[in-house]
Order: sequence, then C-alpha cells, then structure tokens
Amino acid sequence: MNTRQRIVPEMEESLVTADVVAGSVEPDSAPTHGNPQTLAPQLAETYGTPLLVVDCDEVRRRFRALARALPNVDLHYAIKAFPNDDVLRVLAEEGAHFEVASTGELASLSRLGIDTSACLHTHPVRSEERRVGKEC
Repeated sequence: MNTRQRIVPEMEESLVTADVVAGSVEPDSAPTHGNPQTLAPQLAETYGTPLLVVDCDEVRRRFRALARALPNVDLHYAIKAFPNDDVLRVLAEEGAHFEVASTGELASLSRLGIDTSACLHTHPVRSEERRVGKEC
C-alpha cells in the first residue's frame, strides 16, 4: 500500500494531517475550513478515498484527559498503533512516553528529535544490540 503524508492547512484552528493512500495530492485545491460533517465529503472528493484525517488538537485534548484521569502514571503510546509523525510530535509535546516494537520505530522517534530514553522496547525477540529503553 502506497501511503503519502500531506499537511492540510488549518481546519477550525487545528493542524490536520491527511494520509492519502495511492493517490496524488494537490494541497492548494483542498477545502480546509468548515464543519467536519460537510468538510469530510469535500476532502474525500479532493483526495479520494480511503482518506484518514487526524485532528491533532483532538489528539492533544484526549491525551490530556487521559493524563488527568491517571495521575502519577507514565503514559506510553504504542507507536505501532498509528505511527504518524504529527501525532508522535503532539504526544511528545504533551509528555507522552513511547512503546516501540522495532528499531525502525525507535529510529522514527530519533528522526523527529523525540527523546527515546524513556521508551519501552517490547519486541519479544531481542539481541543485546537491540535492547533500548526500559526492560519490560
């Protein structure tokens, strides 16, 4: 599956990331403001489907709510669940830690300048060279 990432300009003051699967993206032609109920069909028409649009402000709000509900808990995001650069940046800004299952996931964090010292490395088969972060 060929996936390309594009940043769609602000929608209701939120950074939105569109992951477009197997299609070309013309960022200047995309609708960028409006009610999500009406905007979704416009984005689908512009980018095609399937289309995933992520509101990074919503990611931030939900992480904060979880952190408030679980005080004194280090929250670790499993990168494998959704390894989107913008989502990883937002979570890192909010103080999230990360669970990595491969050296590739660890490399993604490093490439983004995210501190990897508190990562959990949970791949079940590890050589000494591949051990990083805390032991599980």
